[in-house]
Amino acid sequence: MVTGTSEGLKGMALESGVLAGFDPQGQPLVIVAGPGGESAARAKTVIPLSAEHVGSELVLWNREGDLVILGRLLSEQEVRLPSSGPGTFSVEADGRKISIDAAQQLVLRSGKASITLTAAGKVIIRGDYVLTRSTGVNQIKGASVQIN
Repeated sequence: MVTGTSEGLKGMALESGVLAGFDPQGQPLVIVAGPGGESAARAKTVIPLSAEHVGSELVLWNREGDLVILGRLLSEQEVRLPSSGPGTFSVEADGRKISIDAAQQLVLRSGKASITLTAAGKVIIRGDYVLTRSTGVNQIKGASVQIN
């Protein structure tokens, strides 16, 4: 157990635990080693958790008997930086913008609809029904424009 020493963390007891699963209401269940052995307890969380995180080691704050999940320790695979080799991509998010980069081609697909971006600069939009709508000018520009 680690106890903070600064004024803002005074009395804040941090513990580690493991995500055991979720109760029927979706509340996380964590296993914490204690003096009486290991037991599963309900916890609140400040991070999103899903079934894929079951078994992950957690950082917990024991807030006067209530467990609060502050974070999840990442596995070695999650920590590794993506390589720049074939088949890799990167995602960057700063809270205002999400940037997705792909070396050769990026495809967004839902059912019969898709948007494909290629490294050569092509943008291909496919669908049974394609609509563009604008409250201002809707421009189509190109070296040549072909319709049908």
